[in-house]
Amino acid sequence: MLALRLPVIAACVAGAVCAAGGEVDQAAQRLDQLAAKAPKALAIEFRMRAAEAVAARHPELAKTFVAQCVADLKAGHDWVVGDGVVQSLAQMSPEDALAVLPHLVPGYTQIVIGALARARRTDQAIALYLDLLHRGQMRPAAASAILGPLSREDSARAAKFFVQVLAAVGDPLDPSDAAWIVNSAGGIGRSAPDVAAAAIERVLKAASAPDYGEISSPVILGSFAAGGKTITTTKTRDTLLLAAAERLRAIAPERLEKYKDALAAWDLSGGLHLRSFSYRASTPAAAPGEPRAAENEITRRMGLIRGKATDAERAQLVMEIARDIRALPPGQGKVGAIRSLANLSTEGALGKEALTAVATTMAEAIRDSFPVLIEARRPWPYGDTWIELAKLVRYEHVAAPYPDPALDAAGALLELRERVQQEN
Repeated sequence: MLALRLPVIAACVAGAVCAAGGEVDQAAQRLDQLAAKAPKALAIEFRMRAAEAVAARHPELAKTFVAQCVADLKAGHDWVVGDGVVQSLAQMSPEDALAVLPHLVPGYTQIVIGALARARRTDQAIALYLDLLHRGQMRPAAASAILGPLSREDSARAAKFFVQVLAAVGDPLDPSDAAWIVNSAGGIGRSAPDVAAAAIERVLKAASAPDYGEISSPVILGSFAAGGKTITTTKTRDTLLLAAAERLRAIAPERLEKYKDALAAWDLSGGLHLRSFSYRASTPAAAPGEPRAAENEITRRMGLIRGKATDAERAQLVMEIARDIRALPPGQGKVGAIRSLANLSTEGALGKEALTAVATTMAEAIRDSFPVLIEARRPWPYGDTWIELAKLVRYEHVAAPYPDPALDAAGALLELRERVQQEN
């Protein structure tokens, strides 16, 4: 069965290239065999990662891996797979990425759109985005994944796309959409000032209403410099008024005069500069001791690791942080925290005890958190976390916390990457 799935292996030609390719082929076979023993969604992800690894030097082998992944996805429904699967698929085989979207749970479309845009598959990215926008399944802000690359490649087409998105944005203008317009118009204004100015004026007209944005969530905050003074806004309306005024002044200052009454609360005669946008939830922040506060404290303490004078001090702090991560509830925060700690723990020589604590905590986070994340039906880099754990086992010689087919497949993927690198 494996020979049928990876027929390119049998096509290896003779000579030095064949000898090198033989090691890659053997590693590919091993990965395929071990992936087949892992949960199906992870098997798909590891095979897509394998396709990435071999694509440059072994394109036919990559195509075979991709074909297997696509066949598996099309054979099922409501897949929850690592977000890297659709990112890679959109870059390597855009048509297949679009074809498998109906077989995935909602949430992957934006990932595909961004990947298509980065791969310069602009027509496909725009068509998919606009279709979903008109159906009410995509927000204007999601257009930024396309608009950014497109502005650098074809400014006239970017302006046209911007207009198409604006045409689908209804009134009254939602504050989040208004913020996207303000942020995007600056780039559009360099090549299409009339288009950008008209869009910004739409924001100014909406925000001129005294009660605009009062019940919006989150609250949009801003920091501005005006005539040597700092203006800090605490209301969505004020933030959008000033941000839009700053953009319009830069693009078409003569059009700002009609909004002087709405802007009369501030002295803008000395100029205006937007420093930053930020967002604040309209509901109270989590109290100390709740999960978010605990995650923030763990992040703060991770920032202290590199500042310790010796490896022994760093190792002690790493073990303490690993213990605190184990106390977090299962979920995205726990997995993200231990992955960050794993990256820091391989700097220097922290010793087997510290690395084992990290690996054990990562294995626990995977075991407890992945069912929660999958139940939430959300994209997540599932395979990447297994790969991080496999790196600790393979390169730091930490004992595997417990036997698992996914860990074996992740280790085989690392071996395949090594074999490809050794060909260079």
